[in-house]
Amino acid sequence: MDFIIFMISDVAPSQTITSAAVTMETMETVVAVAIGILAAVFVGALIILVVICRRQKDRGGFMNKQCGEVR
Repeated sequence: MDFIIFMISDVAPSQTITSAAVTMETMETVVAVAIGILAAVFVGALIILVVICRRQKDRGGFMNKQCGEVR
């Protein structure tokens, strides 16, 4: 059985109750890492999108050729 120990301190209102298992610093680290990972995924997707758009532009109008066949 897991027990959570609560401590009351006079440091700050947001840190008056801290548990032994998960401290505020640990949560801040987890949030910072998660934001960093999401930022890296976003930047990577943006770079891939730019590369794909430039390749399509260099091919000479892929969409124009496809639309020309349908019309």
